[in-house]
Amino acid sequence: MEEFIMTQEAFDRLWQRVQGAEAVPTRRNDTDTLRAFLDETAQAFALERRLQMRCAELSPLCRETFSRLRRLRAAYYLQTGERHCPPETCSVRGGLLPDLRADCLASRARAGRYSAAAETAPEDQRALYETLAAEEQTHAERLAALLCRLL
Repeated sequence: MEEFIMTQEAFDRLWQRVQGAEAVPTRRNDTDTLRAFLDETAQAFALERRLQMRCAELSPLCRETFSRLRRLRAAYYLQTGERHCPPETCSVRGGLLPDLRADCLASRARAGRYSAAAETAPEDQRALYETLAAEEQTHAERLAALLCRLL
């Protein structure tokens, strides 16, 4: 079962929206960062979903990416009150191995960006970014292990 972490501050903002109170202002930079992570994760999911047709071992990793995407969507909605469903564009480049390699490197880079964003993020996003950083690092390691098995 997937666990979603929500801070008291995030819950209070959500409850204010439910009650019809004025929206709590958010810092624009925080929203832009969250949206960029959401867009990037949607692209990673689209790529992995397409690649899993050629490699069944990728299915559990694809589900993990979708789980991260759902949590980012929820965090974005909690922060802005708006739904953001980025287009799931996929850029399959030139074969299973090169695409898995690119996905692995992108996952490592995302883990670093999540860690960096957690340092300056508001309290309600910090826990999410720290969790996602750890998950992305594990994801990159699992992609690298899959590549080793395929080579």
